[in-house]
Amino acid sequence: MRLFDNEERRSQFLEEFKKVDKFYNTFKEEFETEIINIIRLHYPAFIRTDEFNELLSQFAIAALSITHTVLDKDESYPDFRKTEDLAALRAYYAKAIQTTKNIELTEQIHLKTKELAVKYYPKIVDLSGDGFRLLELNLKLFNLEFVATINSLI
Repeated sequence: MRLFDNEERRSQFLEEFKKVDKFYNTFKEEFETEIINIIRLHYPAFIRTDEFNELLSQFAIAALSITHTVLDKDESYPDFRKTEDLAALRAYYAKAIQTTKNIELTEQIHLKTKELAVKYYPKIVDLSGDGFRLLELNLKLFNLEFVATINSLI
C-alpha cells in the first residue's frame, strides 16, 4: 500500500501543510511589521525597496529556522557538542560585533526577534542554559548581518 493511496491520509497531510504554512505566514507578517517599525524609528525617511523586502523576508525565515534548529539541537545533541558549538559562536560573535554600526538598532531588532521567537515557539522556555545561549548567539549573528546589509542599503 502506498502512502498517499488513501484519500483520508492525503487530506491529513494537506491539513498539516496548511497549518505549517499558516504558522510561517503569520510569523513572517508580524515579524516584518515589527522590524519595519524599529527601522523607521532609526531611519524615518526609510523607503522599502524590493531588495529590502527580500532581505527582510529572508531574515524572518532564518529566525524561524534558527529557532527550530536550536530547539532540535538542545533536545538531541550531547552537552559537550552544545558547549563546543557555543564556544565557536562566541568567538565568531566577538569578532563580528567589532565592525557593527548602529548598535542600538541591532539590539532593538534582536530583542524583538527574540520576543517573537518566544511567542511563536513557547518551548523556548524549556531550553537548557546552553540551548538558550545557542539560540541567543545564532539570532544575534544573523541580526548583525541583517543590520549591516540594511546600513549598506540606506
